[in-house]
Amino acid sequence: MPYKIFISFTLQEKEFAEKIRNILNNSFDGKILFFFSPENILSGEKWKKTLQIALKEYDAIISILTPKFLEKPWAYIEWSSFWINDKPTFLLLTDDVVQKNLVAPMQDTQVVQIFNEDDVLKFIKALAISAECDYVPFHICSDIVNNSKIIYNKILEQNERSKYSVFKSDLSLLPDDDFEKKDIFWYFYEKEKDHNTSFEIFNKIQLDSLKTSILLALFAKNEFDSIDKLYQNIEQKGNLLPLFRNLIKSDLENNSLTEKLLRNFHPGASNIKFCLMSFIDNNKREHRLLNSSVKEYLNSAELKNLIIYDSDTNNNYDIFFENCLDVLSNKSSAEYRNTLRYLFFNSQYSKNKIKEHIIRLAKQNESEAEKFLAELLDSDIETFEELFLKKSIITLEIKVNRLNELYENKIKKNDSKKY
Repeated sequence: MPYKIFISFTLQEKEFAEKIRNILNNSFDGKILFFFSPENILSGEKWKKTLQIALKEYDAIISILTPKFLEKPWAYIEWSSFWINDKPTFLLLTDDVVQKNLVAPMQDTQVVQIFNEDDVLKFIKALAISAECDYVPFHICSDIVNNSKIIYNKILEQNERSKYSVFKSDLSLLPDDDFEKKDIFWYFYEKEKDHNTSFEIFNKIQLDSLKTSILLALFAKNEFDSIDKLYQNIEQKGNLLPLFRNLIKSDLENNSLTEKLLRNFHPGASNIKFCLMSFIDNNKREHRLLNSSVKEYLNSAELKNLIIYDSDTNNNYDIFFENCLDVLSNKSSAEYRNTLRYLFFNSQYSKNKIKEHIIRLAKQNESEAEKFLAELLDSDIETFEELFLKKSIITLEIKVNRLNELYENKIKKNDSKKY
């Protein structure tokens, strides 16, 4: 008598189970009789009774476990009928089923990853031993793995298409969860190549950080046209900084998208400064966008911060650095003074250059130059004397008198310390 095996699967994946059954059936050449419910249960027959008889009389069970089948109670009912009676059970798992997530008794059973040829080879051997066959048809292993995988992937694609197709016609059906929307975006963008629908879904995502992650993924794919159509839908513009930095770092600073992103930030915002830092960090100090933005977009406070950043990180006191100081001198005398003070006390910048700038500051705004000189009295009296006494950069009488008084007090204090 042939060895009788019950095949357990979900009818929604009949084609997948049928392919496995057919390969096994043809290879064992009548040595094994398979119970395949669509064929073994006749129309009008009391199917539950037929199943009960098969579960009782058959020698072993092959359970083809997929996520879809594990949602059904029959996956466990049919398998447990054989497990309780200590009959052989063969668990064939697709790659999207994790053994540790099975019910406890199933976890303790040897499983077969149906798309793994080594696993299938062991399964065929165990099946032949259980059925007491004279030979083991090892040659069918690759056939089972490859052909069943093709069919299963087709089923998954059909399920996915059925799951997502409703959103194409009615976006109001989108889930509230932004991460689910992100998955749906990628389905339409990559699987269906339906960019119009995917872009509409992108606009429905609330989290700017999640939208940015999509843009960065598109950047990795060199999908600049898509980024160009989407980036303006991010409300918090600071989220676009990583994308901008990637463009600069990847030597794509001349891509039209770079300029569009830069102009997308609000003039005077700190985001502009962080963008320009990217040029500095990547040694692109001569780029036209960097130099034009210094004049066009940075307010005096952010320009001061950019100059200090450049001084601290690069010590490149070149034409760009000098141009920044020139622009700052015309924007704000106060910030110009603050920057010169920082450079004087905290950088390697030429002291002679700073003296030139202090002279320039005095010509523009003697009040700010007076503040600078007053601070020099406590730290560099020689520079103070050079600028105030020798070069006389302060000319207004009231300011000259104040500085003279400070200077005389400083001299007296120094003299008293000598004695």
